[in-house]
Amino acid sequence: MARGRILLQEGNNQFWEEVMNTIMEGVVVLDPRGVILAANQAMEDITGYHRQELIGKPCALIKSDTCFDALKPGKHCELFQNGSIRRSKCSLARKDGSLVHVLKTPAPQPQRRR
Repeated sequence: MARGRILLQEGNNQFWEEVMNTIMEGVVVLDPRGVILAANQAMEDITGYHRQELIGKPCALIKSDTCFDALKPGKHCELFQNGSIRRSKCSLARKDGSLVHVLKTPAPQPQRRR
């Protein structure tokens, strides 16, 4: 257990990148404003976007049909408004414009204690 804490405390980015890229499901990490901070290889394969094209961009780039409509003026994404959203089937628009059907399972990160 102490070893695990050391890896987390040291912020071993290479270790976590390897872990993320072994996950078969597409994973995207967002900041509280919906900006993409990280994406794994599976997400690149699913969306057709390279990681460098995703990182730093708003999550609306991925165009999920279950939340993209919520991003219209005057509306807010349910994840950021309520702190969570239900698992749902949705379609994502790939970079080439084609649609891919996915099961979206959001997992909000717990707030860190200071």
